[in-house]
Amino acid sequence: MGIRLIFTVLATLLVVTESLHAQPVNATPSEVDAFKSSDKDKNRVLSKEEFPAFVDLMAANGQTTAKAIRFFGMYDYAFSFADKNGDGILTPREMRSADNEHRANN
Repeated sequence: MGIRLIFTVLATLLVVTESLHAQPVNATPSEVDAFKSSDKDKNRVLSKEEFPAFVDLMAANGQTTAKAIRFFGMYDYAFSFADKNGDGILTPREMRSADNEHRANN
């Protein structure tokens, strides 16, 4: 096999694999508003420092998971739970996945 063919096959596999994992976030309007308000540097992800503001806004909107995080002061734990890849930031997809996982297990 030529090197060009190998790279083409690998690139195709990467694109197909990535598209299989891409799922819509399906955020509610209140989640979008809370995310935008909390994302102070407007980089479309939440840092560990920005995350508590998001949780507090969601708790104020009545979201049960956020209310529990706020009540118990478990911001760091919740952030770590959601940050599956450990890169220190949360994407909307990571946050949706963590919330879905939490709800499925509780």
